[in-house]
Amino acid sequence: MVRLLGKGNPNNTDGSTDPALKGAAVWAHRLQALVDRLLGPRESLDKRPMNVHEVTERVRQLIEAEAGKSITVTRDYDPSLPEFDADADQLTQAVLNIARNAWEASPIGCSLTIRTRSKRQYTLNGQRHKLVCALEIIDDGPGIPEDLMSSIFLPMVTSRPEGSGLGLSLSQMILTRHGGVIQASSQPGHTCFTLLLPMDN
Repeated sequence: MVRLLGKGNPNNTDGSTDPALKGAAVWAHRLQALVDRLLGPRESLDKRPMNVHEVTERVRQLIEAEAGKSITVTRDYDPSLPEFDADADQLTQAVLNIARNAWEASPIGCSLTIRTRSKRQYTLNGQRHKLVCALEIIDDGPGIPEDLMSSIFLPMVTSRPEGSGLGLSLSQMILTRHGGVIQASSQPGHTCFTLLLPMDN
């Protein structure tokens, strides 16, 4: 099962609870419900107008709440990206899976960069789009073993003994449902996952 952040009750009103952790717990419960639905039959998209930076900021907050000082997250956003129709909860899960994989595979003190850019007149899955969102998740960890690169999106493929091997395959499934794709490149010290999403609704 894809592991999600948070174990407690998201409605806990204990004043001693860190607000950031409470917010992360709320999102963890929402994402757990989302994964349960995704793994069920014929899950439909709940597409609504959204800004991609709403997704990236949720992921940043979740990762920082879980990882603490063991990771440094840098944001490099293109503020000119317009809203587009998408399922924000599903995209949050897709990005979170990749960001968490990067953190868990890297040593303490690693860096994670979340970058957004636009691509114009770009072809995805054989279809030409006027505008495409390129969301990059970059880490400076050890990299993905070369013999796994061709199969990292297959279920149950993982380089970590404790890993489920479901995170990347779920992310790819979510991007496919949005008409997008995920590209990956890796070498020691620089691994980049690029999520490409059509923005011309």
